[in-house]
Amino acid sequence: MENKMTKRDCLNALYDMVVNADVENGDILIGYIEKELAQLDKRRDAAAKRAEKKREESDALTEEIYSLLTETPMTIDEIVLALDTEDVTTNKVAARLGKLIKADRVVKEAVRVDKRRKMAYRLAVEVEAETAEA
Repeated sequence: MENKMTKRDCLNALYDMVVNADVENGDILIGYIEKELAQLDKRRDAAAKRAEKKREESDALTEEIYSLLTETPMTIDEIVLALDTEDVTTNKVAARLGKLIKADRVVKEAVRVDKRRKMAYRLAVEVEAETAEA
């Protein structure tokens, strides 16, 4: 299996070659390589900032969904309606509910809605209290 080199790996290898060899126009090549490496760093930092912002927005939506839930089960459609925000979709809500379930903060159960079985969500704390009483 062949190891793939990233652009950064290639630039660093070229930099080492130019520095260690007596190359004509070496200063120009070194300047170019350093500029390219700086651009890679800038793009990486910008991507990290975008990812952090997206994580924060996701965390805020997760907490907003959690604050809506009570001991009464709610379907995803009901949660989306309660949030009343245009950019919140059922897929986004389902993903956040999945995180909450994994964190044992919310439980999922089947309920009947209009003669159909749907999944509904409620706070996990209430379930723990019911089990303790039994």
